[in-house]
Amino acid sequence: MENEDVSIRVANMENQLAQLTALMAEISRKISEPPALAIAGTSTPVLSGPTPPSAGEPHVTDPTEKGASKEAHSVMPVIVNLDPPPKEGSAIRFDEENARRLAKMEERLCVLQGYEMKGVDKLTPYAKMKVPENFKEPEFTRKYDGTGCPITHLKYYMRRMACYSDNVPLLIHTFQDSLDGPALSWFIALDIEELTRWDDLADEFLQQYKFNSKIVPTREKLVRMEKRMNESFKAFAQRWRRMASQVKPPLSEKEMRQLFLRTLPSDYFQGLVYSGCQTFSQLVEVGEGVEWAIIDGRISTRNSN
Repeated sequence: MENEDVSIRVANMENQLAQLTALMAEISRKISEPPALAIAGTSTPVLSGPTPPSAGEPHVTDPTEKGASKEAHSVMPVIVNLDPPPKEGSAIRFDEENARRLAKMEERLCVLQGYEMKGVDKLTPYAKMKVPENFKEPEFTRKYDGTGCPITHLKYYMRRMACYSDNVPLLIHTFQDSLDGPALSWFIALDIEELTRWDDLADEFLQQYKFNSKIVPTREKLVRMEKRMNESFKAFAQRWRRMASQVKPPLSEKEMRQLFLRTLPSDYFQGLVYSGCQTFSQLVEVGEGVEWAIIDGRISTRNSN
């Protein structure tokens, strides 16, 4: 959902940028065009018709002239613009005023949107990446939220994207879909247009969360874990199992059952120690039955949280 919100916000910003660009282009075009002004001329307009006779020649009336003289009255009059042409200085002031307005519009848009006026390619540097035909993004069921080992997450991601390991832009762009919470916010704030290799992003990721790889739980820490007040038995078992999976060297099935039993309150311990469970999953299943018996009053409680 967060990725969809980001995509919608980016699309809205791109639409607003396109509208502003078109508006600025239209204003610039109008500024560059000379104003349509009527040209004032001093030359006498030439009217079609017979040439008047000179002063020295006798005028002979031609019958056709009578018709022509009548038609001459129907000629449209020539309108002469007597207003002086605009001064050059006023046009310069007009251009400067429009330039200031354009600059003000750009500045206001930057403030409203919260980013500098950059091209769409700068805003989404991987918008032109080549997506393989019939590409279907893998489902990342385990998303990294900033906790846990970053190396483990990188291995998990690369195994899910193994078919596209040679498509670096796709690897970098899709990595955000495997993140969640603070880790996703870190990726969005990252200047990914500066990254040209997958190793660059992996190094940035490890540098950001390297402290998590050094915090490895120990067997002693597993034993000290306690069931929280009002926490269900299954929820506690899952929380304990997640931490146990990070212990190095890995726990065997038998050692895992023994350490888990040592963390339980006495009521649960007595109900599970002789259960004969061979796997951790069986231990959890029987433990849920003990929890039901405690809640139902079938087993007397002393310290079961």
